[in-house]
Amino acid sequence: VFFFKQKTAYEMQRGLVGSEMCIRDRFTMDPAVKDMGEDVEELKKMVEECKRERIKKILAKELHELENSFKVLQASVVKPVESPVKKDEEIYLPIIDFSWEQTDTCVKIRITSGIDGVGALPKENFIVNFVQKGFDFKIKGLKGSNYRLKISPLNKEIKPADCKFLAKTNSVTITLAKINKENWDDVK
Repeated sequence: VFFFKQKTAYEMQRGLVGSEMCIRDRFTMDPAVKDMGEDVEELKKMVEECKRERIKKILAKELHELENSFKVLQASVVKPVESPVKKDEEIYLPIIDFSWEQTDTCVKIRITSGIDGVGALPKENFIVNFVQKGFDFKIKGLKGSNYRLKISPLNKEIKPADCKFLAKTNSVTITLAKINKENWDDVK
């Protein structure tokens, strides 16, 4: 005989209601899954070691039913969802405000908004990767946050080896060396 005790409001975690409580309670089934898995393994051993054919068939039938129940139980357990951001992975805020201008030989991208004090950062706090069709520029640890401007593909190709950036007190200028003297309609 089983007795079911309904939880009172005092026994429920604050902030969980309705189906959320059910989901929370389903996590406690992990030991049941483990126990049933061990039962399946033990019953498999019994079937293998059994010498009497009639008893072996009875055990095999029981094993089949237990394996099916085990699959249903495994499927019903909610597994915690992993965060898309790994624990050691850094989070970057996107840089969306910038201006740009061009000459015959280069395109200059200026970031002046939201990065006050950037010029005081050491060089190792800047990570930049120039490739022929784009670039990825990162600022690490500016007032406790990381920032990123990634543009790929660019409007036209660049010469990565001739590209550079310069950080000043409250701004950054990224210089993209053009492969040819064509005018760009836009950066992207």
